[in-house]
Amino acid sequence: MGDGEISTSAYDVAWVAMIKNVNGTNKPQFPSNLQWIINNQLEDGSWGDKYFFSTYDRILNTLACVAMKTWNVSAEKIEKVIPKEVLHSVPTGLLYSLEGLRDLEWEKLLKLQFEDGSFFWCPSSTAYAFTQTNDEKCLKFLNDVIQKFNGAVPNICPVDTFEHIWALDRLQRLGISRYFEPEMKERVAYIYRYWNEKVLGSGRNAPVPDVDDTAKGFRLLRLHGYDVSSGYGRGCL
Repeated sequence: MGDGEISTSAYDVAWVAMIKNVNGTNKPQFPSNLQWIINNQLEDGSWGDKYFFSTYDRILNTLACVAMKTWNVSAEKIEKVIPKEVLHSVPTGLLYSLEGLRDLEWEKLLKLQFEDGSFFWCPSSTAYAFTQTNDEKCLKFLNDVIQKFNGAVPNICPVDTFEHIWALDRLQRLGISRYFEPEMKERVAYIYRYWNEKVLGSGRNAPVPDVDDTAKGFRLLRLHGYDVSSGYGRGCL
């Protein structure tokens, strides 16, 4: 088996592609990596795993792959990365990283703001939105999170459904869930309360679903006798 092998990582390819030629010329040291980025953009303009969709995977890989802009090549591919009509009209994981985007139409984006005033519950993204708009709901969200975390902020808040799902999953897999039956019952009921149109997000009332939380939540609900459809998760795809 030798060293073993896993699939190519667009994120790592992009970082390697950023290295300038060590001889001092304004060219990439590894042009094959740059060419790989050009050749492997997905149909929707993003980069990442072609067969398994994960919001965070797509965001991280796509933001890294704009390394092409460093070398002034394939500008049309950069423009395809984030279709503006989608970004400004439908809640997506890109709301989590607004600080990394440019030429945003804030009047439209504010209509995608979460109920608590945040953008995807993310302090950094919401802070950037506030610097651009002075929106009072953004400021209220930031004040609430700072108060909750004693003067600091996490990268996302809330993560209540995520915590419930993964804690219960670990207890069951460790074989000790029988010692916490009342707590398990209460927490599973909480998960079911936010089973929104067959999907779940990392936080309650999530307008953007998460495939991991949805899959784990489906398993737990089924194990505890809840009538949830096997057609779950289509909203994540």
